[in-house]
Amino acid sequence: MERLTREAIKTLLMQHSFEERYDLRLDAFDSTTYRLLDTGQLLYYRSEGPGFLMPSLNAFLQARQEMPTDEPRHILAGLTPSRDSFMSIIPHAASRIASTLGIPREKLDSSFASLHLIDNAIHAQPIGLKMFENELFVPLIAYLGQCIIHEKGGRWNLQHDNTAKVWEPFVILPTGKAVNLFIDLYEDAQEDFKNFSIFTISQLRLESL
Repeated sequence: MERLTREAIKTLLMQHSFEERYDLRLDAFDSTTYRLLDTGQLLYYRSEGPGFLMPSLNAFLQARQEMPTDEPRHILAGLTPSRDSFMSIIPHAASRIASTLGIPREKLDSSFASLHLIDNAIHAQPIGLKMFENELFVPLIAYLGQCIIHEKGGRWNLQHDNTAKVWEPFVILPTGKAVNLFIDLYEDAQEDFKNFSIFTISQLRLESL
C-alpha cells in the first residue's frame, strides 16, 4: 500500500483513466475510491488527510481493515432532507447564485462557459469557505447539474442515504453513467478554496466517465 499526498492524488488522477467505485466507499459519504482502468489499482482517500494506492482489489479489501472508520457528519446533512427540497432549488439556482455573486442573471445560461463567470465572481469577492457552504453550495450543485444536462444531456436522480437521512443528487448521463457533483464541489472547496474552480471540476468529472 502506497501512501499519497493530496498533490500526488491530483497528479495520479490526471495521468490515468478511472472509475469511481461507490460500492467500495469506506463510509456513507466522506471517502472516495477509484479504480484506475489501465492498471487495476485502487485509490482511496477521504476529504482530509493522505490517500492510499493499493495494487489490486484484494489488497484494498485487506487494507481497509486498517483504515480509520469514524463516521463524520454527512456533507449534505440538513441541506437535502427530502427529494422535493432539492428539486425545488433547481429552477431558482441560477437566480440565487447571480444574486449572491452579483452576476447578471441572463449571463447564467446553463452553459459550461458560464461557470467561468461564477469562478471569477467567487474569487473577486471576499467570499470565505463558510459563506460558500451556507449560501452557495447547494445552488451550485443544482446549477452545475443543469449545465451538464444542458451541454451533455441526462437527468437528475436522487438517492436516499438511510444512515444520514439525506438525499444525494446525481446526474445520470445518456450513457447511464452517474455524475457525482456534491462530493467534488465540497472536497475541492475544502482542499484549496483559493484556487477552487467549478469549471475545472465539471470537466475533470466528465472526462473521468
